[in-house]
Order: sequence, then structure tokens, then C-alpha cells
Amino acid sequence: MRKYITSIILIFIGLYLVFITLNSKNNPTYSETAFAEEASKFDKAFDQFTSEVKETLVTIKSNFNYNLKTKDSVQTRGYLLDQLKQNNPINSIGFFQGQYKIVARNKNSSYLFAVDSTAEQSVVKWQRFEGEKLISSWYESFEQSVYNTPWFQELMSQKNKIKWNLGSRIELDNPVDDLEYFYVGYSYLVDSLETAIVLEFSKNELFNKLKITSKKIYPRLSFMNLTGKELHINTEKLYHSGDSLNQSIGVDSLQINIKRHFSNFKDVPEGTFNFNYKNQIYWNSFKRLPQDSGIQYYLYTIPNNQLTSANTLVLDKFGLWIGLGLMMLGSIILFIKKEFFYIPNRMKIPSAEEILKEEENRYLEFKSSLRWDYRQEKVNPELEKVIMKTIAAFGNTDGGILLIGVDDDKNILGLENDFQTLKRNDADYYEVHLRNILHKLMGVKYVSKYIRTEFEKVEDEKLICKIKVIAAKEPLYLKYTNKNGQIEEKFYVRSGNSSHEIKSIAEINDYINTKFK
Repeated sequence: MRKYITSIILIFIGLYLVFITLNSKNNPTYSETAFAEEASKFDKAFDQFTSEVKETLVTIKSNFNYNLKTKDSVQTRGYLLDQLKQNNPINSIGFFQGQYKIVARNKNSSYLFAVDSTAEQSVVKWQRFEGEKLISSWYESFEQSVYNTPWFQELMSQKNKIKWNLGSRIELDNPVDDLEYFYVGYSYLVDSLETAIVLEFSKNELFNKLKITSKKIYPRLSFMNLTGKELHINTEKLYHSGDSLNQSIGVDSLQINIKRHFSNFKDVPEGTFNFNYKNQIYWNSFKRLPQDSGIQYYLYTIPNNQLTSANTLVLDKFGLWIGLGLMMLGSIILFIKKEFFYIPNRMKIPSAEEILKEEENRYLEFKSSLRWDYRQEKVNPELEKVIMKTIAAFGNTDGGILLIGVDDDKNILGLENDFQTLKRNDADYYEVHLRNILHKLMGVKYVSKYIRTEFEKVEDEKLICKIKVIAAKEPLYLKYTNKNGQIEEKFYVRSGNSSHEIKSIAEINDYINTKFK
């Protein structure tokens, strides 16, 4: 069975490789179509994301639509926490109204919440909650935060506009690294009080949502906010070299070339173009967005070599030959004799514990002893013939295992009584005696090729003998000398859980012709 499974698997894989190779040649994937597919996926994800951001801002604004509602910290905390749960990429929500500032931040199993009425934007009192339980509280004084950046000041000065920014801050529970975040802000007036909402997005969570990277594709993303500030992300650097955000948003020579070529499409609302830079083709997709999104445009760039993967090139070159080779190998295996697949394991004898889980059957038999007759309580040489008969029957059929020292009810008797009938009372001499009988009746060559023996201690340190017989490739006759001194040949096979002699010459010949030829 094993060889057929191996053969079928190889042939199937070969057929599959041949099919996809021929199909790819008949229906080639061009770089521009591959890029169009990637750009379309990004465009849909980005449009959905910007719509969700706008919807979240509108929802929060509608909740905080009158003066001093922020004083109700319990209700506010519950509301902002629900918003964090509903919007997975959002890492924190900040709300500012007059001197009041509120920040809710998701921290895995806990969350941080701050309500403050001080005039100092750089000071905030934090509280950590698990569910409704207050765990701890402390003040934090910022040397620099998003709330006292030029971007935030500009946000507060321009009402009813969505503004984007890119920045970094040190994470409270991970103070070693600066972590990168996107910020989206919106400001408005409530009863003449300046009010603002700031959403903070984790870069990694946002990239996962936008599906901006894969195992093979690491695009560049550029976009311009409403004030004309360009934000650049080089995902290949971020994912491969661990560069900080400040490095990743820097303008390198490639970014300068992207911008220069993009300037040729000032009056085009959206489209695709490519250009050559340092012997590499770069594909670009751009789209100018509605003003209420807070973004003027985005520009999405992928190098051509990431669109045509190395795996595809190998498949195009060698896929057909590899597939044909696997099909040929699978076909050859069909004609290899099945014994070839069992060579490593066919001589191995399972443990007694594993064997004794089974009852006697076509492949398994238990014998109490080799020489000692438990019924007559004396040595009985005829028992040796019974052992030989079982071994010969296994060899002439499909092989099997014989345990000596175990009765029909699987009681462990051991070999001690057999040992007492020999010149030396040990397993080594027992095996010598057993092999002498086997060699005499079956021949050294047959025994060496098809029969293995092992001894194992089981219950109460009792020793048993395990004999494994492999299905032979040639028929075996046992030769005995009868009472008249004549040599008789007997032919045994397994039938069910016992061994039987075939006496008819015609039946023996028919069996041999079927089994061995």
C-alpha cells in the first residue's frame, strides 16, 4: 500500500506542476496586470479605512456635542473604551475641550484613561483599569508629545478639517523603543470652546488592516495632508532593517525620483505610471481624494522585481521538466517490488506490550514454551515441531510474529522452564538451540534472510522470546524423518489464527504458482 500511495502522490504533484506551467505559459501574467491587482486591493482597503476614520470622528463628535460633558468621567470612560473595542487599529483616543483633556488608550488586558482639567497640556494624570477595577494611577509630564507639536497647534487653528500626521512616542510598557504611530485629528467649536478629537493608530495594526505588505511585496506609500505636508513610508526598511520612523520618512534619492515623475500628472485625478531608476522599473498608482478625507492624494509604489517573484521564474523555466520527472518517478515506483519500501522497518520487532494488545490472528501466535510441556509437566520434543510449523506457515503466507513464553490467554509464563531443560540455563544458549533447529529444518540461508529473534523481559522480569518471520519469496518445506526412517516434506500455511498443512500436491502447486510466481 505504501508504494502505491507514494506513487500516486508523485504523479499527482507532477501533473499539477505540468498543468500550472503550461497554463502560465498560455496565460502569462504581465507586470502591469500584477501591479493593477495589488494597487486595486490597496485602493479598496485605503478607501474603506479613510471612510471608517471619518465615521469614527463624526460619531465621537456627536457624543461630545455640548459643553462640559467631559466632567462625567465614568460615562466618558465607558464610551471611549467601546470606541476602542469597535475600531481595532485605533490605539488611543484623545479628546480636548477648553482646559479639559481626556485620553483613553488600549493596553491589551487593561486600558489607560486620563481626565485632567489643568491648563498644562504637557501634564496628564493616568489611571489603569482592568474592567471596572482601578489598578493604579500616576501623573505624567511630557517633554514632547503630539499635543504640543506644530501639527496639533495647526489642527486647533483650522476648524472642521481632518488632519493627518506621522510621529513616534515611547510606549509606557516598552520604554526601550520609539514606536511609530499615525495621528488623525479634527477640531471644532462647542459653545465657543475649542474642541478637538485625536485618533492614534498603531503602524503595525494599520498595515495589517490595509494589507500593505506580504511575504514578497514591500511597497512605498506616500501621501500629502491638506496643509501640503508629505508623509512617506518605506515598508521594506521598516520590516527588514528595523529602521526607526524618522529614517523611514526621510526622503531618499528614489523618493525624489518618484515625486519628480508624479509631478507630470498634476491634472490627472488617478492613474498608473512607471519609470526606470538604476536599472529597475518602479510601478506607481496614485489617487486624489476628497478634501473631507484629510488627504490630498496617496501614491503607492512597488518595484517590478517584487511583482515577478523568483518562484515564478523557476516555475516557468523548470516547472514542466520537474513535473514530467515526478510523473516518471511515480510510474517507476509502481513497478518496484513492494518489499523495497519496507526494508528499514520489516526486521523491527514491536515491544511485547504493543504485541500483547492484539489477540491471536493470521499474523500473531502465542506459544507457552519450546520444549517444556505444561500439561504433562515434562520435556516434550514434539513441541519444537509445533514451533517450526508455525514459523514455516508464517513464511509461506504473509509473515507474522510468534511469542514463546506466553499462553493462549496472554498470561506471561516466561522461559525459565525451557531453560531448565537445556545444558545451560540462559537466553544465549536457548537462542543457539533454537537456531540449530531452524537451520536444520529450513537452512541457514532461509533463516538468515527471513527470521529474526529477540528476548524481552516483561511482567515480574520474566523473559520471553519474540520471533518475527518475514513473508518469504520462495516456498519452504519442512523435512522430517518418520518412524520408518524416511524423509517427509510438509508444507504449512496460515489460515485464520492457526497453521495448517496442505497435503495435496496439486493444491500445493496451485498455491505456489499463485503466491511465489
